[in-house]
Amino acid sequence: MLAYSHWYRGVLLWNKEIVATNYDVAVQPTLFYNGDGLPCIGFAEDVRGARFAWRDGTGWRVQDVDPSQWTSSCAYGMDDAGRHYLVYKSEKDDFLRHAFGYGDLTNLTWRVQTIQPSQSFLSHGVSLVVRNSEPRMVFPGDQFSGRDVLYARGLPLRITNISRKGGALELRWSGETNGVELQSRSKVDTTRWAVKAHNLSGTNYSISPTNPAAFYRLRLE
Repeated sequence: MLAYSHWYRGVLLWNKEIVATNYDVAVQPTLFYNGDGLPCIGFAEDVRGARFAWRDGTGWRVQDVDPSQWTSSCAYGMDDAGRHYLVYKSEKDDFLRHAFGYGDLTNLTWRVQTIQPSQSFLSHGVSLVVRNSEPRMVFPGDQFSGRDVLYARGLPLRITNISRKGGALELRWSGETNGVELQSRSKVDTTRWAVKAHNLSGTNYSISPTNPAAFYRLRLE
């Protein structure tokens, strides 16, 4: 069972609400408030894997992020734009993973990325900080190689070249990735980015622009 409590200062008591209840054990829950003042919780269950919960006007909503078995470590963070970051160890395939969630709370999109195999990763927990929309984490390392503590940072992609071939633009980028997402927006709209393609691999991608007055950007999935 996972519960949420808040303090009533005037009457000196705690109010407890049930967030999620089943036969699994909740692991390492972390609480943040988004820009609308809604509580958001990232946690894991030892059988159902990484999960995300938030409270709307009627109650708690819980979403499975990446169902897997025996998730033993989890950390959650949120950036200033209200985007969500979960890192966790998946015991099902023995990998350390990162899940990035964006969009409206009622319709979140999650991108899951493998950070590294963790055959010798000690399951004593992970620590996550999101700074300038970049996840940064520390976690126990390989006990057999002497690497007791490891630090990892989600590196931004760098566009190294844009060239035009006929009516198409070719974007080239650098950086080791498990998938790239291409987004675009109108130059007059400073907030809304639309996904043009995702799960891109390699180091380049060609696109035929439908709007000459548009910006393009790449994101690590």
